[in-house]
Amino acid sequence: MWEAHWAATCWERITCEQNELEEETDAEETHHSVSSLRHYNIVPLIGGLALCGIIACWASGGFETQMPRIHSGFGSMISRALDLTAAEKMIHKYQGLIKELDVDVLQCTEGIEKLEELENPYVINVMLTAVGPRAKACSLAGYDVHKNIPTLKTKVCVIHCGEDDCPASLSFMQQHKEQMKHVCGSIIYLQGGAKCFLQSGLLQTDSQKCSSIVEPHALGEFKSLAEELEIKSLPCNGVMLEEISRLEKPFIINMMISALGERADACSLSDEVVHANAPTTRHTDCVIFCGEAHCPFALSFLEKNRGTLRKFCKNILFLQGGARCFLKQKVPLKNIGQCSKLVVG
Repeated sequence: MWEAHWAATCWERITCEQNELEEETDAEETHHSVSSLRHYNIVPLIGGLALCGIIACWASGGFETQMPRIHSGFGSMISRALDLTAAEKMIHKYQGLIKELDVDVLQCTEGIEKLEELENPYVINVMLTAVGPRAKACSLAGYDVHKNIPTLKTKVCVIHCGEDDCPASLSFMQQHKEQMKHVCGSIIYLQGGAKCFLQSGLLQTDSQKCSSIVEPHALGEFKSLAEELEIKSLPCNGVMLEEISRLEKPFIINMMISALGERADACSLSDEVVHANAPTTRHTDCVIFCGEAHCPFALSFLEKNRGTLRKFCKNILFLQGGARCFLKQKVPLKNIGQCSKLVVG
């Protein structure tokens, strides 16, 4: 990654040196790859040294040669290295793969414009693999949309997932990169995905059902439902973990499992009995969590099970941040590596 002693090399090691990132399968390395920019105390050096390095590398063409071909602002990723979004971190992590496959990463507006220019593109909706058959609702109407890579040589392969920080598309490309090299003349990654299609008004197989998959829960609706069920939200910090540990035999629900299937059980707490559904017997404390702070499945789960939760749960605790929080706090999970791939990328 980017070493703390970068000051001695005036940013040369950041953008001017060939340094493709390897895919980390080890859980701790995966967590480190996402948050390592926060670990180094480089803020005091920004004033003069960073400017020196950026200008020097810009002048030498280092930015152009090192960054993958990413549009709509991602080329300036380095200048905002201290404040990367989840989508940018994901792209940075996979930049070696992006360069190897020469993937054209397009954001929402330009991606749609490019799609309209293409003649009979081979479109892959990776949600069909990651989420299952119901993700067909998010497939673009008017296009021949596929679950798998082509078996015959294709001029253009277009690939997308649910939203811009969904890691499934890049993970899919990593898994099938050798085949894609041979059958895809070029590869376009529509990073905005199905959420972009919804926001842009593109016709999908079932926009309403797709929205329930990719749109975050409406904060107003969630707040209203939380008040109705008297849900207590616990922020992502040490206090949350302490409060959970004090509970006696809580009924813990991983809402990700009902949406993503058994593989989401990887994000369940390893030292606790965790369930996929609402309880059918009376419990003093019910603890619910999802993948992240604004998980798209939280609202739908609560709406579907509101009666059951009200009947069988005396207290309901909602763990804000969910599985992402567990990873950040280094909470023991059933499979940290697999969970990290689901919610971080």
